[in-house]
Amino acid sequence: FAEIGSGPHGLWAIRAAVAWHRLSPAGGRCELLLAEPEVMNHTQQAEQLALNLPDGLCQITAAEEYVGTDGGPSLHQLLDSTGGSSEPWDMVDVDAQGAELNILRREHQQLATRVRIAHISTHSRDIHAQILAILRGSGWAVTMEFTSVSRAEIGNLGPFAALDGHITALPPSGPQQRRSLAEEAEDLGGAAQIPG
Repeated sequence: FAEIGSGPHGLWAIRAAVAWHRLSPAGGRCELLLAEPEVMNHTQQAEQLALNLPDGLCQITAAEEYVGTDGGPSLHQLLDSTGGSSEPWDMVDVDAQGAELNILRREHQQLATRVRIAHISTHSRDIHAQILAILRGSGWAVTMEFTSVSRAEIGNLGPFAALDGHITALPPSGPQQRRSLAEEAEDLGGAAQIPG
């Protein structure tokens, strides 16, 4: 799991690691990447990880990087340099406070081979619409999305207020996998939008 814009605590990465620990087969590998440019003191991140994860459960990399900005590293290069295998990352969460549009404009093709699921937080309706157009135009399957400052509803979870927008997308794949992913989304109560 890679969390781009992890903040001082890496909450989503920790939650992903806990879920992985509960659901994965014994002996599986857990890799976490936490990227946050404004963490000047990694003590909070280290404390949160120590409180929530058993020692040695995951290989953890913390990067103090402005991903998606001019002069900053590309996301796909950061993923490649920290991943210990040639397998795609199971999930990449991008909450880069506006840089998500640059990341997707520049890297949607490279990410398609490096990511199984992308969660993208958007910070304006314009950015949200542009990212949706990029993803859908290049064959990504958008399985869930809602705009910023909206009332969202996901399956049978009921309505909730959303300040950030959100997009969940799966990279282009073969027809059988698309059908399978659509069925999984339906089972979860979501209305999948899978390209044909």
